[in-house]
Amino acid sequence: ERTIPVDHLKSLVEIYKNHGVNTIIIADTAGVATPDQVYRTMDELEREFPKTEWLLHLHNTRGVAMCNLLAGMEAGVTFFAASIAGLGGCPFVPNAAGNLATEDVVHLMDEMKIETGINLDRLIAVARQAETLVGHEGHSYILRAGKSGDLLREVRRQGS
Repeated sequence: ERTIPVDHLKSLVEIYKNHGVNTIIIADTAGVATPDQVYRTMDELEREFPKTEWLLHLHNTRGVAMCNLLAGMEAGVTFFAASIAGLGGCPFVPNAAGNLATEDVVHLMDEMKIETGINLDRLIAVARQAETLVGHEGHSYILRAGKSGDLLREVRRQGS
């Protein structure tokens, strides 16, 4: 409903840390965060609480979740919540898109040569099956557009 001041987040994190919590999830469930905001927030939290394992939970309501993920990575975050086919969402945000799609994240990491240990082709098959099971499309770019490598092969085939 508003921008949450970093000092407020720090006070909440301090409470958790005092109770022995070492893994903390920062969520943008409304999908309103911007990359500069994510970077500044996570960079400051990382510096203030260096022995904390951070996880970002990002929704793609306005199409910037992947940018926010990269901003989080730049700030040192290495764990991210995502969902198969981008399914899920936020019930209190009208017309909200779903979560960041796992297969979109893995595709980007593959393209950036960042090892995830996840087989993208098998993940895509699971995501397609999940859409079938729930009876509607999710919010995955890869399921709609395909992998970058597939597109390049198709363009080469058509150009021959």
